[in-house]
Amino acid sequence: NLLVSIGFERLDFYNDPKYWRVILTLCNIWKSAGYNGIIYFSTIAGFDTSLYESAQVDGANLWQRICYITIPLLKPTIIILFLLSIGKIMSGDLTMMMSITNLSPMLLDTTDIIDTYVYRSVIGVGDFVMGSAVGLYQSIFGFILVLFSNWLVGRFDKDYQLF
Repeated sequence: NLLVSIGFERLDFYNDPKYWRVILTLCNIWKSAGYNGIIYFSTIAGFDTSLYESAQVDGANLWQRICYITIPLLKPTIIILFLLSIGKIMSGDLTMMMSITNLSPMLLDTTDIIDTYVYRSVIGVGDFVMGSAVGLYQSIFGFILVLFSNWLVGRFDKDYQLF
């Protein structure tokens, strides 16, 4: 109503599939920002403050302290969060999809993910075999991605591998 009152036309973004990729991307970023922020904040809080104090005494500005102290010390945390997120890349958030889109048939072309497909095949059709098979392949593919990513990280630096 605010946009209409200042002269814009009404935008029905909820029922228009072209906006949903952006909406879901923003929702996913918002959902994971808190958890990742706490992890990064707690990692930074554990840094030795004498490193920053000595860099400041040596004449390093804020940007130099970030580039040469903070980011290198955050490298293990960044790599571990990256490896954990690679493992989840094949699994969507069914709860978020159900609560935001209500699994609207009008939006399925844009918002359909593997988890919503499994949900529809199990609940709607009763095809438990298909749902189990898709879930198994999804888990296997995610595990292979984690193994590959871990191997790739190990090629650059063995200290940052998970196993």
